[in-house]
Amino acid sequence: MTIKGSVLSEPPNPRSPLSYTDKLLHSYGSSFLIQARSFVPEFDEGSNEEDEDSGHDLSIPIILISREEKERIRAPWIHILIVKVFCRSVGYHYLLTKIHQIWHSKGKLSMVDLGLNFYSVKFSLQDDFSFVLSGGPWFIGQNFLNIYHWEHEFKATVASVTMMVVWIRLVELPLEVFDSTILSKTCNELGTL
Repeated sequence: MTIKGSVLSEPPNPRSPLSYTDKLLHSYGSSFLIQARSFVPEFDEGSNEEDEDSGHDLSIPIILISREEKERIRAPWIHILIVKVFCRSVGYHYLLTKIHQIWHSKGKLSMVDLGLNFYSVKFSLQDDFSFVLSGGPWFIGQNFLNIYHWEHEFKATVASVTMMVVWIRLVELPLEVFDSTILSKTCNELGTL
């Protein structure tokens, strides 16, 4: 056993692989760990945060982002949709293949798995984005594909489906009631489902 700074350190066991922390400590010594734990963030001058009354643990760094920086980093995400297949869990490659088949995008389309069956879909062309958003309904097999605008700070663990487009088939509805006022009354009668 050796002493590095004020931290006791076991020599690495040649039979077991080193963890990231062990490699870090043995490469840089314990002074790196002590410096990292004692980091105190600097507050943005334009922020309304107060050092003394913020109530946060000062050993945990907080990085403040200005309004301008937030706008800049959020701008590229404006043409991104969040999608989720309703009542079914599908894999990344399966969903990517299916949305290419049904959307026939002219530009590049990329997808990121956000966890819990939520995916973000980014379009290189505004026309493709608009087509998907205004078209539909979209189905993957027999399952409805929920489509949402991207929202900042999206977290799949707390996301909930609060709205969805519902198509209702009114079988044998007489042609004379295909009037905007009558159809509006019908929708209002159905209410929120």
